Amino acid sequence: MRLPLAGLAAVLLAVAPAGAGPIATSFGELGLEGDPGLQMRLMRGGRPVPGASAPYVTVVEIVALPGGGDAALVELSDGGNACTGRYLWVHGAAAGRVRVTPEFGSCLGLIGGVRTGPEGLSVAFRTADPGLTRRIVSYDGARLREIAVHEHEFGAAAAGPGKEVSRWDGAHPSEILDLAGERLRFLQIMGRADLSELRRRLMVASAAGTHDGAVIAEGCMAHDCGDERGLLAIEIATGRPFAAILSEGHPVRLFGGAPEELPAAMRARLAAAE
Repeated sequence: MRLPLAGLAAVLLAVAPAGAGPIATSFGELGLEGDPGLQMRLMRGGRPVPGASAPYVTVVEIVALPGGGDAALVELSDGGNACTGRYLWVHGAAAGRVRVTPEFGSCLGLIGGVRTGPEGLSVAFRTADPGLTRRIVSYDGARLREIAVHEHEFGAAAAGPGKEVSRWDGAHPSEILDLAGERLRFLQIMGRADLSELRRRLMVASAAGTHDGAVIAEGCMAHDCGDERGLLAIEIATGRPFAAILSEGHPVRLFGGAPEELPAAMRARLAAAE
């Protein structure tokens, strides 16, 4: 039986981090049990939910469904920074049972949004491919389906200086390159294949920060964080971009200027990486 989801705007009812107290849903009370980092279980009414166990378990969102029901988006993780977690939906079924979807979303990237629409429940993931802005996994109550969503750059303009740069302070590096105008900014100094390599090396990262008049972001590649790293910088006053790709055993590849032209903070980070 498919869930009648078309046209409904998703409603966030609860956000519960691992270790939080009981969460009320239309299909019973959810809770977490076990030792974080060793083995945790999602519980419903004091009983384990089949398939919902891992070293780390998090109830990400409870999303409202038509007719008063709801569904829980659950993240399962083994820990570490090699890859993002994997996810599953849990919701009520006939005769008081619970339905659990197969796992999805492993290594697709960070979640960019959760919604409902004509395709059902959808979870959007940011992707490292510069030709795509999202991969969406939809669920109609019967099956999961993955969709690649392209963002056309036709008609977009390269992002400029000032606030178009400073807005990225505190953002995840992948958010910067999600925007067509920012991709066009960096395509002025590097090819698409190089941009794709850079983006893959920024998927595991902390937030960008402002240093010496430039927004700086650095990260590494999932599954190969020690050997494959990326670095980007944008001068706030001029909007000028710079980038570096670092691969173990190979010379650093610089884009946007000679080493002496790089923002001071970027030079310092490259020196520290040697």
